[in-house]
Amino acid sequence: MDRTEITPATLALTPATTDFGTVSVGNSAAQVYTLTNIGFAIAGTPTFMMTGPDASQFSFVMSTCTTPLASGASCTFQVRFAPTTTGAKLGTAGVTSTPGGSVMASLSGTAIP
Repeated sequence: MDRTEITPATLALTPATTDFGTVSVGNSAAQVYTLTNIGFAIAGTPTFMMTGPDASQFSFVMSTCTTPLASGASCTFQVRFAPTTTGAKLGTAGVTSTPGGSVMASLSGTAIP
């Protein structure tokens, strides 16, 4: 049995949790994420989705994840927190590829006037 039968394409995402801290409405903060294929088969081209109660306060920017990921390959993308209203904000950054599966990062931040 070869390794591709043991470990198919599998995505890993770091960091898995980001607290953007306190950001004034009208300003923004960003975090770079690294997506890695830790499996032994090629992962499909990643697709991105923002979900959660305050998903509109977060966005994907500056991605290098535009092609399938070979075994051991990585790419990066940024998530930006740009609050439009005050208060605590929560979201989830999701990345999926077929093959490869899905990974998520929990997002939080607090917006002040």
